Amino acid sequence: MVSSSFFSRFLPLMILTISCTQNPSNLFANGDINLIQKTCKTTKFYDLCISSLQSDSTSPQADTKGLAIIIAKQAMANATSTNSILSSNILLKNTNDTLMKRVLKQCADWYSAAGASLQSSIQDLGSELYDYAYMHVMAASDYAKSCRNAFKRYPNLVYPPEISAREEGLKHFCDMIMGIIDSLGARLDTASFVLSQFSKLDRAESRVALIDSATNHRVTYGQLRRSIHSLAAGLYHGLGVQLTKQVLDSGAKLAIAAPEEKHKLLSTGVPTLVTTREPSSGNELSVEELIDCCESMVLPENHTDQSDTAAILYSYGTTGTTVPPVILGSLKYGGGGYDLSSLRSVGSGAASLSKHLAHGFRAKFPWVDLKPGYGLTESCGAACFFVTGEEAKARPAASGALLPSFCAKVVDPVTKIALGPNGEGELWLKGQAVMKGYLGNEVATSATIDSDGWLRTGDLCYFDEDGYLFVVDRIRELIKYNGYQVAPYKKIKRVAFINEIPKSVAGKILRKDLMAQSKQNIRSKL
Repeated sequence: MVSSSFFSRFLPLMILTISCTQNPSNLFANGDINLIQKTCKTTKFYDLCISSLQSDSTSPQADTKGLAIIIAKQAMANATSTNSILSSNILLKNTNDTLMKRVLKQCADWYSAAGASLQSSIQDLGSELYDYAYMHVMAASDYAKSCRNAFKRYPNLVYPPEISAREEGLKHFCDMIMGIIDSLGARLDTASFVLSQFSKLDRAESRVALIDSATNHRVTYGQLRRSIHSLAAGLYHGLGVQLTKQVLDSGAKLAIAAPEEKHKLLSTGVPTLVTTREPSSGNELSVEELIDCCESMVLPENHTDQSDTAAILYSYGTTGTTVPPVILGSLKYGGGGYDLSSLRSVGSGAASLSKHLAHGFRAKFPWVDLKPGYGLTESCGAACFFVTGEEAKARPAASGALLPSFCAKVVDPVTKIALGPNGEGELWLKGQAVMKGYLGNEVATSATIDSDGWLRTGDLCYFDEDGYLFVVDRIRELIKYNGYQVAPYKKIKRVAFINEIPKSVAGKILRKDLMAQSKQNIRSKL
């Protein structure tokens, strides 16, 4: 642990404070402080904002954008100095803990990334690219949070209070910058940010963005951007916008379906676009036609917020053949006659990958990185994943390590007490990607997500000493009722003893075979 005398040299860069009784007008000998006071009132930390700007002699002469840049530079100094502390050996002076060293190295990398993001935000502010500056500041705050989350994976590791204080300071700096950017009229627009990352105009027409594997048809970044604009403009001007249950739940104004699936939407009465032109479609409008005809139309600017509903996800569970069938099929049929020499990486999810199946795939395709992961519909994607194929190969039964955007804990199913490494219990997840809840079902939501935002996955798991997740089984078998997951009422009817539980090649229990075996030699009835 670092000594107080050592760390005191870095305290001025952590959190600057000011007495609430002090008159802010006395802090700035030169210039009118009205703008500074007005700007700081747009943040959640008025006193901290005032004291931060007091430390810079150029504050009285700066405009609102300049004030944001001053605080961004202080935030970058915080991130940079924290990276220096984490990269030094001071925090490891009294320990030889290999795990602690690895986690601190990860934290150093994250604070380095935070500093780089803040440097980008300063450049964005100077160019008045406020949306992008907001994104980069938010990323910096998330990088710092990732360090804390890394320590949460290991209950036996203590998060250094010095780093905790610096994280809090950086978070406050970032919150202030985002508050000032909001006052400048900027709003986070993810779609515009993503589109801005496309190739520049001089390269957009030559760089390929998408390839249709069936036809080898290629679309460049330039074509893709124009298609997006044309489709949006066509929907706006032509239709005034924006599977039966999903459509009714979402209050949809328009549905888009493949021609062969359109019949499923007829009963909803919702206007439907088909994806492609069909000779039998008659006068039906297709997405292809909108893309072709509407490129020149003007599309009004439309901002979105992160709190806006992006999607309503529906899950029907995993039934029948076990997942991942692609891995099993590739192993069984050797790629089906296709040339897979250019394949470099394969991800696997939805069901645990057995050691036997993983070993067989790697033996057949040694040049391919096979990386299993773990996630749920409720977590909106992967929560655990392997960064490299070598990591996955070294732990063939694991499902990866926790992603930085998530927190996790394994709790005893009965006592709800968090367990340490190798302790088997129910996996709980928490993070910004976790769903808000089940649509129109508060009872199901409260049963799945607790008051602190923890998602109860229902999976029996454990983390090893290095933070890798191992999925053991389901704690409860769920059935689907009216679109929701419900724990069935179970009663033991008979007890039978068998030599072996029948499983598929991928490791899934073959329940029909199990039931058939149990009925052959009934030893006891209840």
